[in-house]
Amino acid sequence: VQFWDATSAPVWHVVTPENGHMDLLQDDLAACGLICAFCPGAPAREPMRRAAAGVMVAMLRSALFDDAASRAWLAAPPDPPVRLEVETR
Repeated sequence: VQFWDATSAPVWHVVTPENGHMDLLQDDLAACGLICAFCPGAPAREPMRRAAAGVMVAMLRSALFDDAASRAWLAAPPDPPVRLEVETR
C-alpha cells in the first residue's frame, strides 16, 4: 500500500485472483517442503506464466518506450489466459 501511494502515475496493480505466487515457480516443488503446501495454486501453471509475461512486457514497453498501446492493453487486457484484476492511476 505504501509503495502504491508513493509511486507516481502511471502505475498498475495487477492481481490474478485464482493463482498463487507458486504458479510462477518451477513445476517440481518437492524440495520446497512444508511451506509450499500452504500456497495452493491453479491446476495449470502455463496460463499464469503467459499472463505474467504479457503484463511485464506491457509495463516495460509503456515505461521504456512511452507506448500508448501497451498502456491501453494494461488498462483492459484483451482475452487474458487467466482472470486479471487491474487497478491503475
